Amino acid sequence: MMMKKLQEEKNYYSSSDLPLVVALSMHFPIEETNFDDPHRVNFYFRRSKKLEEIVKSYWDKSCMVDAASYFQELKAIKNRLFTQKNN
Repeated sequence: MMMKKLQEEKNYYSSSDLPLVVALSMHFPIEETNFDDPHRVNFYFRRSKKLEEIVKSYWDKSCMVDAASYFQELKAIKNRLFTQKNN
């Protein structure tokens, strides 16, 4: 899907907060990444009620995740960023 369409689409949630992105990506696929800003990457997820609940629990500091799984997901996302940015 084209980035401009994703940005205009209200059915997508975007975030550049890496810890939040990792928590979300443990449950939902990252639909797209945007490197337009040289200082940050925006990640796009398809909106859903469950996604909104996880975002709320993250900001309420009540989101619970398995530490080892979180760390593995963080490494996978960093690898994806490095690969995409250098291509």
